[in-house]
Amino acid sequence: MTHAETHFEAQKDAIRAYAETHDLNVVRWFEETETAAKSKRPIFNQIIKALRQKKADGLIVHKIDRSSRNICDWGRIHDLADIGVDIHFAHEALDFNTRGGRLAADIQAVVAADFIRNNREESKKGQIGRLKEGLYPYTAPLGYLDNGKAKLKTICPVRGPLVRLMFELYASGEYSYVALTEEMNIRGLTTRTGRKLYVANVELILTNPFYTGIIKIRRTGKVYSGKHEPLISQDLFAAVAALREGRNIKKNTKHNHTYRGLFRCADCGNAMVGELQRGHVYYRCHTRGCVTKCISDRMIDEQVRNILFQYGLSDDAALEIEQRVFQHLEGRSTQSSGEQAELQLKQIRTREMKLTEKFLDDLIDETLFNEMKENLLIQRAKCEETLRQKAEQSIDANKLRQFLERAKSLHLSHVFADPAQKRQITKITTSNRRVSGKTVEIEPQNWLVSLNSNDPSNIVHTIRSQLEHGLWDSHGQF
Repeated sequence: MTHAETHFEAQKDAIRAYAETHDLNVVRWFEETETAAKSKRPIFNQIIKALRQKKADGLIVHKIDRSSRNICDWGRIHDLADIGVDIHFAHEALDFNTRGGRLAADIQAVVAADFIRNNREESKKGQIGRLKEGLYPYTAPLGYLDNGKAKLKTICPVRGPLVRLMFELYASGEYSYVALTEEMNIRGLTTRTGRKLYVANVELILTNPFYTGIIKIRRTGKVYSGKHEPLISQDLFAAVAALREGRNIKKNTKHNHTYRGLFRCADCGNAMVGELQRGHVYYRCHTRGCVTKCISDRMIDEQVRNILFQYGLSDDAALEIEQRVFQHLEGRSTQSSGEQAELQLKQIRTREMKLTEKFLDDLIDETLFNEMKENLLIQRAKCEETLRQKAEQSIDANKLRQFLERAKSLHLSHVFADPAQKRQITKITTSNRRVSGKTVEIEPQNWLVSLNSNDPSNIVHTIRSQLEHGLWDSHGQF
């Protein structure tokens, strides 16, 4: 038997003993699982309704604070007594039918209600204290894990990367909320209870700055600097916000064809629209009078693979790049840029202190204070992000070799990729994708060309950029 069940049985035993002593007959038992501090409790409402319908002559409750810890429900118990219902409390020796008995009961009920109010205030103080420490005292947003009271939220190894991917897909401008919701459900992102996502879930995630390291309480508008590890960068969050506010055009994808939106007509410049015909996908230009008609996805596949094969690295070239990269990094200094970020961070902290002093001196109102503080926290997060990047200037040898291996086999990766991966490979490796008549015209991305350049600095920049947000995600997949 659980602790709660044992507790209920003890209360029932006390009520039975009281009923026998006072020659009362219990005709029905009610067990309310909701705390007495809450109003509109379902079982309590059933009790009130049954007594008003005269289904019993009275009510026996274990203790006064078990019946109600809020003034509203306590008033409803008084109403029952006023219409002739006998009210009994098994634990308290008082007569609710007398003026003195009611007064004693009222005092205990008020004390119980005040006890709850005090607990709530203390709880709020504790929550505010943890927020000021950079800890989030509520349930972790999707993509993070709860690790116990007063402990940091950590990124979930399963849902975290998928939530990051959600931001990246939306920032691409190719997904509406509806299309993005469908895409993430296909990719396996679920709620904590394992249920599928809805548009409301996606909107809540994309508008939550918690993923950038900033805690914002929606109810009050107050913001705090979190100590948890950011899941996305401030720049990515800002790009998503720009799309949501309509500063960029967002597409609503109805069909997830592999090359949707990637190719344009060389004659008129309009996008080639994918259509499914007899089990095959064809991309057509719908401009009247245009010489470009249609091209099959198989022809596009062939041209993409030709480009990838042409610019793929040989074993000797990959080895030479690896050596040149590490030689270049050994002689490179990033002290000045790091010092600049440190200086900016100190200035921001000083401005935060001055802003708080102005608020405490009533020189600015709370709304303006929260807005200015949020802006400062965003600036601080960017500086801290810069410092983290400077601290990680060196490129991990294993990641570098993994990158070079992938660069050597891009065309094979495209051959064996699923449609989503194939689309991603094409998007990050090619540019100026056009269709002229029945010819596919494609150029390699600059970073792919840069790998064969003689500029070590350019190569290092290219590789670092691709390691951060290019060839693969956190699972090592395209």
